[in-house]
Amino acid sequence: MAAVSAAQLATELAGMVVGLRRRHPYDVFWMHGDPATITRDAVFRGTALSAPVPNMLIQAAMTAVVVRWPSRRAAQALGGWGALMVAGYLGERLVRQRLRPSGWDALESPWPWPWPRSAGEASARRGRVALGKPRARLASASRRYLGATKIGAAPAP
Repeated sequence: MAAVSAAQLATELAGMVVGLRRRHPYDVFWMHGDPATITRDAVFRGTALSAPVPNMLIQAAMTAVVVRWPSRRAAQALGGWGALMVAGYLGERLVRQRLRPSGWDALESPWPWPWPRSAGEASARRGRVALGKPRARLASASRRYLGATKIGAAPAP
């Protein structure tokens, strides 16, 4: 748990640097930042790609507690904090945009996004590109393919 939290904190700091350099103000639900005040807002309200500094300090302290005095309660508190952070990420308009294929960015999107998660997905992507098939046809074809890969199942026609 502590290793995951430490990796997330490193990603959060990198997100703050990218958010500051690209001037992405926070835009969560009804709250909207201004690119002109991004430096001040990064400290107290965060950027589009990072939480505010006090939130990161709280997470760093909770991670240190889990490392120094491991207990179930400390791990649960850190896990709850992580769940709140995920909700904050998904509330951010730019993050939701970067999660869509049309809004993908090499630096700002999650790193595994452009690469296939399996050999089946890789071949499906190559087939879609080669044949120009729409995504709906690809989904039904991949369901047939995945159904035929079960043990003892006959290949789909």
